[in-house]
Amino acid sequence: MRRFCIGVVLCLLSGFLAAQDQQFSQFYSSPLHLNPAFAGGGEEARAGLNYRVQWPNLPSSWTTFTAWADVSLPEYNSGVGILLLNDREGRQGLNSNAAFLNYSYQLPISESLTFQAGTSVGYMRRHVDFGQLIFASQLDPTGAFDPNIPPPITQGLNANMLSLGLGGLLYTNRFWLGGSVMHLNEPDQSLIGENSPLPMRTNIHMGFKVPLNAGARKYELAYTFMERSWMPMMAYRSQAGWQQLDIGSYFYLEPLVFGAWYRGMPIGALNSLPYMESLLLLVGLSYENLSIGYSYDYTLSAVGLGSGGAHEFSLNILIPYSDPRRPKLNKRPLPLPKF
Repeated sequence: MRRFCIGVVLCLLSGFLAAQDQQFSQFYSSPLHLNPAFAGGGEEARAGLNYRVQWPNLPSSWTTFTAWADVSLPEYNSGVGILLLNDREGRQGLNSNAAFLNYSYQLPISESLTFQAGTSVGYMRRHVDFGQLIFASQLDPTGAFDPNIPPPITQGLNANMLSLGLGGLLYTNRFWLGGSVMHLNEPDQSLIGENSPLPMRTNIHMGFKVPLNAGARKYELAYTFMERSWMPMMAYRSQAGWQQLDIGSYFYLEPLVFGAWYRGMPIGALNSLPYMESLLLLVGLSYENLSIGYSYDYTLSAVGLGSGGAHEFSLNILIPYSDPRRPKLNKRPLPLPKF
């Protein structure tokens, strides 16, 4: 029975490891997770936190946390950034931790068009905590769990990986089109000594900023006004035969931001069949150098509303560090949304 139980657990772990990478509904609020070319995309320095809990009412819930920061280096037409990630998958005790270093280089093509290339190098570690599992050998003759019976496996299993990624962005002051490929080297993610490559993840994303009539003046003696704009956008992701499309838009009515978009694959992605996953709604506060957002994924798939959907929170801050009395160097900032 013990060997059978261990074999079943290890098979399940292999299945868990074949799952897709983490995802965010507010994908632009964690830009370095989406594309390394976003590193240094602001005019100076930025930092952010993201927290997501998916299907909180189910045993197989996911919680994901990221912290990131980047800085623009206009004197070198470059940007650098760091991304830290923690992901916990359900009650099986599977944890993922990662740290990525990102670098980008900006290449102006014309007076209005810019290309920015990026690369990332990351260390990833996956660990299974068997203390969160109950084995068949720990059940007494009545079928009840006996905490005095030790589990057949007492030590966790680890997988350590080096991951490489590339990305690029083409943009103007109102439009952007980007793409990235992560896990280019397909590192071995197996916990049990078998060969299990982590599949490459492809991201394609684009959007357009439509300015609306300016809002009220921010300061009595300044010629800056509350932002009013509409941003339609889309993001496509694929990994190991799995595909996903997010399409929607944001309305900026500074200091308030509202967003709604659809997630699924209407043309057909899973076994050549279309599917609907979620309807996503967002409300945020964005003023000056601070942005705070909350989004909810309203489940449309067979998982059902009883899963609890997904809740996501984000916090982004801009950190000026240069002397405001000096003219800014000619490094073009990205016209991206903040959520």
